[in-house]
Amino acid sequence: MRRCTSCACKTLYLAITKAVYKNNFQIKLAQTILKRNQVNLLIIEPENEAIEQWIE
Repeated sequence: MRRCTSCACKTLYLAITKAVYKNNFQIKLAQTILKRNQVNLLIIEPENEAIEQWIE
């Protein structure tokens, strides 16, 4: 199996806590910026070390 080393094959996610998402990323301006820049989010809950949500 050949491994791909180009960035085009990888998806980057910005990991943020659930609290940060609720307080800062649910406003309309933030949503517009995320969509326009195609930012993927990974919402985490650090207390129980769990992934809460993937947002593409």
